[in-house]
Amino acid sequence: MISLVIPFYVDEERLKETILKIVKKSETFPIKEVLFVHNGKFKCKTETVERIRNAGFQFLHVDTEGIGAAYKEGFSKASCEWVLLSASDLPFDFSDIDSFIKSDLSADIYIGSKGHPESEVSRRNIIRHSMSVVFYLLRIVVFGFGQPKDTQGTLFLRRLPLTEIVGRVQFQDYFFSFALIQKALNSGIKVDELAIKYYSSEFKSNIPKVKTSLSFIKNLIKLRFLD
Repeated sequence: MISLVIPFYVDEERLKETILKIVKKSETFPIKEVLFVHNGKFKCKTETVERIRNAGFQFLHVDTEGIGAAYKEGFSKASCEWVLLSASDLPFDFSDIDSFIKSDLSADIYIGSKGHPESEVSRRNIIRHSMSVVFYLLRIVVFGFGQPKDTQGTLFLRRLPLTEIVGRVQFQDYFFSFALIQKALNSGIKVDELAIKYYSSEFKSNIPKVKTSLSFIKNLIKLRFLD
């Protein structure tokens, strides 16, 4: 069974559709519990909290801002054998879970990956795609070959073997996922990638590309030589 962790910050409006999708799918999918984790110092709307709880899901809050902080909080409260770290817009819908169900479960981490050869990715932003290629090459330069094609997809974590490693990840932002995967690889834990279906949404990301790129390089070096 799967514990589904959904972090959110300022995207409360999108949660309405997300909640409805999960309610419908959880009737047939192996999703035992759903944990919505609000991160940041500002207060979440009361109606959002009620909507989550009325659907039968858990609402959690962590003051620390950043998706990594939300992931750690959700993971620490999850109870199932597998924990799925996703996003508030369910970027791959449920295609990552479809692939996970069909896998042999021989790995302890599975990545819902746009880089998987069988993934269906349409209307991919050329700038973001180019950034992903550059980051992949940087990861090879810094950490060597054997890197997953994509480290920013959804993550399926086998809870017990990963508990100690998740606790050691210090990054609180989007870099959390890569740091977790790299620490797992360094510890000899098997990581595999899953095919997904991704169709770019109308939602426009407000993540600054230049600042994000520089931050990624900085964190990459920090993880390799200082962490």
